[in-house]
Amino acid sequence: MTDNKFNKQNTRVGFIGLGLMGSRFVRRLNAGGWKVRGWNRNRSATLPLKKYGFAIDNKLADLVRESDVLLSSLANDNAVRAVYFGEDGVFANVGPGVTILEMSTISPELSAFLHQEARNRGADLMDLPVSGSTPAVNAGTVTLFAGGTPETFNRCIPIFASIAK
Repeated sequence: MTDNKFNKQNTRVGFIGLGLMGSRFVRRLNAGGWKVRGWNRNRSATLPLKKYGFAIDNKLADLVRESDVLLSSLANDNAVRAVYFGEDGVFANVGPGVTILEMSTISPELSAFLHQEARNRGADLMDLPVSGSTPAVNAGTVTLFAGGTPETFNRCIPIFASIAK
């Protein structure tokens, strides 16, 4: 049986949304040895993050096309719709086999729609609501509630271990 879990050596991780929570998650992944790149709608928010040494993409499409796993942490349904369904958004650029870990604060209806759209494009999506605040993200003690297939969950365990209890 092959171990198909994501690993730090070969997995290209893209992180969308570098605000209060996202910036902390991406720093934990980077410090944990993951090959991580980030993107944020507001470019000026990314400037303080450059000192941590991970790449920040100018274009969302580039980040999506060059990632094996995408994580996103966005503020609300409107932000998620804009980032996922925009002309140069996630679903316009995601390839088959990519895993999307959606950690944004969104409605159950939008979450279900994201799952459907990911399937239509051959991608795997897991919704990951987060319980915890920025200090808990810093400490790696947030709790993630995963919604998706057991296969996707198992493949992502090493990533989860880097950011949560």
